[in-house]
Amino acid sequence: VLSMMAALPSFARADKSDNTKSERTLTVNGQADVMAFPDRARINLGAEAQESDASQATTKVNAIMNNALVNIKKLGIRDDAIQTTQVNLYPVYAPQKSSDTSPPPVVAYRAANTVQVTVDDLSLIGKVLDAANRAGANRQNGVNFELKDDTVAKAQALRKAAAEARTKAQAL
Repeated sequence: VLSMMAALPSFARADKSDNTKSERTLTVNGQADVMAFPDRARINLGAEAQESDASQATTKVNAIMNNALVNIKKLGIRDDAIQTTQVNLYPVYAPQKSSDTSPPPVVAYRAANTVQVTVDDLSLIGKVLDAANRAGANRQNGVNFELKDDTVAKAQALRKAAAEARTKAQAL
């Protein structure tokens, strides 16, 4: 669903006998929704691993994601349809007693790597997720649907919103 709003000024003139010749502006709003079927999906997925050493955690998560990308590319997904969106490395601290005032020691490191895969064939969404899962990817951060070209839908919604605003202005 694509929603658009339009605002149109409506001019109210003072009586011609009035020598002030002031113009007043009244703004009205119009809103419209247009339904369109998506023809593109952006799949967000990744892997997270925890190890005692930062390099081990990074190596493990990179190996998982490299294997996931090999599997995904076997589906015919091009390199330019895959984009890394995040790479993170966090320390994991030991639990602490509330009475302990010293900083907690680092006991492990958690590495994460996330990519976005863009597909124009929506039947590939499940296959992409399965391919990544088979490689050990353990993060599925959602699928976003969109239009490859939303120009026509936006223009249609804007025309409808402007027509609604015009009708409101004429009623005043």
